Amino acid sequence: MMRTLFAALVLVSTAAHAEAVYRCPQTYPGKDAPPAPLTGASMRSGELHGNGWIAPPMDEAAEEGYDERYAFADDEQAWLVCTYGSRKRIKGRIHDGHEWAQRMEVGGSEWWVKLAPQIGTCTVQVREVKSRVPDKSTWTVEATCQRQ
Repeated sequence: MMRTLFAALVLVSTAAHAEAVYRCPQTYPGKDAPPAPLTGASMRSGELHGNGWIAPPMDEAAEEGYDERYAFADDEQAWLVCTYGSRKRIKGRIHDGHEWAQRMEVGGSEWWVKLAPQIGTCTVQVREVKSRVPDKSTWTVEATCQRQ
C-alpha cells in the first residue's frame, strides 16, 4: 500500500513540474538578416522584442562554456533569445585541460523562441564546440525549463 501511494506521489510531482527543452538553431533562421552562426543566448520575459530583460540570478562556469539560471513570474511570457554573429570571444579559464566560462560578447542578430505558458525556471547551457581550425569553433545552446 505504501509503495502504491509513494508511486502516485512521484507521478503527480513529475507531472506538476514537467520539463521542456528548447534549442537555438545553429545559424540565424530569419530572412531579415544574413545567415550568421549561433554565438550565445539569454532569456527575456514579456512581449515579443520587448525590453523584459532578466538578469540571471546565477551565472555558473561550466566546462567549455557556462550555465545561466532564470526564474519567471506566473503571468509573464518567457522567451529564449538566441544571438547570432557576435565577433569578439571572451576567454575563460583553463582547468584540467578544458576551458571554463568562455563566451562571446553580446551583439549581433536575435532570434526569439516562445516558451510554453507557465514556465517557472530555466537553465540555459551555452557550450563551445572547438574546431581543429583556430577561430572556427561553433556554439550550442540548450534551455531546460520547468513548469510551475
